[in-house]
Amino acid sequence: MRGWRWGIVAWVLLRGLVVAAPPEADPSPPPPSDEQIQRLVQQLGADDYFVRQDAQERLLELGAAAFDHLIRAAEGSDLEIAARARFLLRKIPIPWQKPNEPEPVASWMEQYAGALPQRRIEIIRHLGTVHEGQGLAALCRVVRYEADSALARLAAVQVLRYPRPSAKYQRLFVQAVDELEGSQRVASSWLRLALHSEQQQHWDPKAWTQVVQEHAQRIGHQQHPLLVEVGQELLEYCWAVAPLAREERFAAVAQQACEAMVNCPLSRTQRRRLAWWLLQHRKSHLLEELCQLAQRSNKDDPVLQFLLAEDYRLRGKSQQAQALAQKALAQVGVGEIERIGLADDLLSLELEHWATGIYRELLERSQQPRVPLFAAVRLGHMLLDQQRFAEAAEAFQRAISITQENLRNGRPRLNGPFTLSELQAYALYCQALDRKQKTGQADVEMLFRAAATYNLHLDALIELYRATAPDSPQRRRCVQMIRATAAQIEHTIRSAQRLPLVARSASSYNRWAWLIANTDGDFQLAKRRSQISLQIAPGQGAYLDTLGRCYYALGQYDDAVVMQLLAVRSDSWFKHQMRRQLRLFQKALVQSSNASQPQNASP
Repeated sequence: MRGWRWGIVAWVLLRGLVVAAPPEADPSPPPPSDEQIQRLVQQLGADDYFVRQDAQERLLELGAAAFDHLIRAAEGSDLEIAARARFLLRKIPIPWQKPNEPEPVASWMEQYAGALPQRRIEIIRHLGTVHEGQGLAALCRVVRYEADSALARLAAVQVLRYPRPSAKYQRLFVQAVDELEGSQRVASSWLRLALHSEQQQHWDPKAWTQVVQEHAQRIGHQQHPLLVEVGQELLEYCWAVAPLAREERFAAVAQQACEAMVNCPLSRTQRRRLAWWLLQHRKSHLLEELCQLAQRSNKDDPVLQFLLAEDYRLRGKSQQAQALAQKALAQVGVGEIERIGLADDLLSLELEHWATGIYRELLERSQQPRVPLFAAVRLGHMLLDQQRFAEAAEAFQRAISITQENLRNGRPRLNGPFTLSELQAYALYCQALDRKQKTGQADVEMLFRAAATYNLHLDALIELYRATAPDSPQRRRCVQMIRATAAQIEHTIRSAQRLPLVARSASSYNRWAWLIANTDGDFQLAKRRSQISLQIAPGQGAYLDTLGRCYYALGQYDDAVVMQLLAVRSDSWFKHQMRRQLRLFQKALVQSSNASQPQNASP
């Protein structure tokens, strides 16, 4: 009986539980269609205040899903809708960061969310130089979600121009484009078109002509200086990667784009970069027009005049070139400090012919105590980069004489950052290279003297390492010197370990990596330290050059080529050595690729 009663109770309780169980939740509603989102956007301009507010709240709830529609509305002609769309674009939370992103990409994207436009531009450029393509996905996120269309386009050309020398980098490009998630923005369409063109190995002239034409019109309409930089990079891609230079219609539209760039208001630095770019592509007429526009707007710049003089010189108009150069020098005046600054500016733009003339004149005629020393050292480094070793040695000897005279006269401060031992080491190093150039054999003893005179002359140690035979007494002595120098730099690195990364010496990390990657030691650690130097000082050409060498030492030839191409494109001085190293890496990559391909069986 008791069992029967407990059965009734259990049945009632179970029935109660079943009855009390909540109904299953309804499936989540489907995402709104494009038509529904567009209707909400149009309601932002409704006459009824409550309709406008309701549409605004619902669009804010949709978040990133409404982004493309709001971007188009923000650039539209309806002022009410445009204003509310811009407000919403500032309010919508954007997924700038992704889990497990590597450094420094994670830190930069964390900064990006709250950064002002100028800092955002810097981050975009930094992302375009990160090793192994680690910044490409983040750049595509910027293309997808950046409210400022000029910045979105800048991010797109950073992706377009990132080198892709191997299948690995082509896969990274595909994965990065996936970040666009169906975005219909103009900058997104560039990347999808590039991906399709590269996969098919066919660049549709009509499609790319429309891309350049739309951007040229945008430059003319907005007159935004950043769009000029984007236009240059876009045309570089079309000319260098896509074989479109000879297409007649494309050439005409490219010319229109160049004309729009020339007529856009630019800062002095932007104008110089555009002029240098026009010179590289032999756009003589547009270069002259750019200089004339600067003169008419009272923004005459001697560097622009020298760029035009270089164009004349390359076209065989020597007398006109020389006359224009004299006119540019007259603009600077007789101030020797100003002239050496001008020569430095010319050197940064690879106008070495004209920079050499100014350095030599200052070296011979200067009345300032410091100017001849600076001119001699600059000239020595430039000639060394050009492999004109005998002339470089003479320039450094002249610098040594000036330094010794300053020391004898009790004026060591006039020597500035240059030490006598460093200059003597450079002179010996250049003399050793000159003998090797003439005889085919390195002067090992002179290299030892150079390295002993100034133990931080890394290139002397590297050349000495390459000149000595393995297992020889000279090699053992050389390795001891390398280890001592590496330990000295290591001490500097370790003494700053407790400091924040930004406060550490990027140069120390770079110098240690350069020495080891070119000689003997832990190449993996050299790579990591080189990468740290680029976290501290992103985009520095010399540091990109070092990372390229680290990858080469590790046999990662495609990574080496990528970093070296980025180094060559940077604003660094002394590009000849970088280009020589690039050719070495490219040759190694080709040989490695050929060796990895299966050989056809003989019949």
